Amino acid sequence: RIQGMGGLPGIQINTADVFADSVLVPASGSAYASISNTGGYPLIISAASFNENPSDFSMGSTLPFTIDPFSTDSLVFTFTPTTAFLIADTVTLTNNDPDNESVTINLSGYGQMAEMTLSHDTLTFPVIHSDQTLDQFILVNNTGNGTLTVSSASSSSGSFTPESGPWT
Repeated sequence: RIQGMGGLPGIQINTADVFADSVLVPASGSAYASISNTGGYPLIISAASFNENPSDFSMGSTLPFTIDPFSTDSLVFTFTPTTAFLIADTVTLTNNDPDNESVTINLSGYGQMAEMTLSHDTLTFPVIHSDQTLDQFILVNNTGNGTLTVSSASSSSGSFTPESGPWT
């Protein structure tokens, strides 16, 4: 006698929008998407395709990824931001559900990093006497969302002496 359960896999995305939280550049963080198999046959997710190329997101779970019949599991995505502020992408998952062979999940995360801008690329000094000094300034601005620390400044000329740091 042979017994078994027949049926087809059925994919159900429980987490269609995944937020990876805030991650300092160049560190990585993990985010999870809950997926259910509503069918009576193992659901196999065989491939993942990210919309952005290159993407700041990658698969943390190994593919193929199998979800048993009438079960729920989570896919892991790795978020490795390369810039500051909000980063978004979508991933299309290929699977063996004959009624829904590809599904899309929206991914987003917040990269945190300092981004330095300078008020001047160069400074031009007028001619002065050897017994005089003249101060000029370069303003440093942090346009990012992480802490900027300038640990030192230097000059290739002995005639100029930058102030000593660090500056935050």
